Amino acid sequence: MKKLLFAALVAQTLLFTACSDDDSSDGISISASASLIIDEANQRLVMVPDVYSEDGCVLENEVPVWKSVEHQQEADSFKYEFRGDTLLLYEIDDGYVYDARMLVGGTAGNLYATWRYTSCRYDEEEGIRCSEKDAKYYELEFKFSEGRAIATAVYYYDEYLADRGKLSYMDSYFTFQLYRKLYNRLSDRVYIDHITYIDPEEVQEAIENYGVQVLEKDDNGGKFTIGGKTFTLRVNKVEESLVTTEYDGTEALEINIEVSDGVTTCRADYLRTMPQEGMCKVENMDYLKFETEVDGNGAEYRYAYRFRRENEVDFNNCLSEIAAGQQMENVTPLYKKAEKSKRNSESDTFRMYRKMLKYAKN
Repeated sequence: MKKLLFAALVAQTLLFTACSDDDSSDGISISASASLIIDEANQRLVMVPDVYSEDGCVLENEVPVWKSVEHQQEADSFKYEFRGDTLLLYEIDDGYVYDARMLVGGTAGNLYATWRYTSCRYDEEEGIRCSEKDAKYYELEFKFSEGRAIATAVYYYDEYLADRGKLSYMDSYFTFQLYRKLYNRLSDRVYIDHITYIDPEEVQEAIENYGVQVLEKDDNGGKFTIGGKTFTLRVNKVEESLVTTEYDGTEALEINIEVSDGVTTCRADYLRTMPQEGMCKVENMDYLKFETEVDGNGAEYRYAYRFRRENEVDFNNCLSEIAAGQQMENVTPLYKKAEKSKRNSESDTFRMYRKMLKYAKN
């Protein structure tokens, strides 16, 4: 089933926070409605997003076609309870109950009100956990009435990008992977889009493990040595933007990077965005990512949710050619440790946006 989420946020542990009318004009505002079913005896509520029509790229006889399609999204279930004047909303997925998002603004014991999501979560083992730093990027509000739910979200994307812009790409998870690859050409792939994941601790550990000597460093790259060879990293372009339609949204990302040993230059190019009408054609089949959807009549169809074009394989082959050596010692534990940590934070955020933002439309 089609779900609305902003892909750039999969990489961040970012939350919504309480609404503020004074600031909403500076953010991207999204809202939508759904049918609401409440089971007071078992403290359960179900939200069923309204069916809507939207132009998009679909497969017809294995050929991509741009057309209008009705979308029918999945219903979502939540457990709820009140703690004083705070509403706890526990997401339920495949029978598993996740920790609760905490909402305020209504009256204890009465769901029918306007509830604003705080930056806090609750579970019985860890208690209340809040994140003021991440909360500044989001606002979320639910208005529950008999049989209906209206969700309104505001996302301060420009502020998010401004904060991200203060960080050096030399401290990115991409750079950690690059150091590993240039030290051991047989190591795992360098992922181009990981240039947006800032992880200075892993980079520092890689410097120590792989004998990296950083000679020069600035926000867009630097010069370093590994195994007696000197390399330069230059990040020419990392452009992030939020692309929205009336009912959908995703983060677009365009990247251009060069890594050189002074003789050979390896170039990385990456483009990810929401499919546009001009991209919906046969020659782009390798770049269009499809998933199965259900229309308003219950019929299945294949819908392109992403356009992604990159030269990651060629880029990694080039890095292997200029790498300092073929050291075979085990570097996997460090890689797995970082990947596991990142996956855990991403999966929780991904689940949050699938459940909350899929109700939203501009």
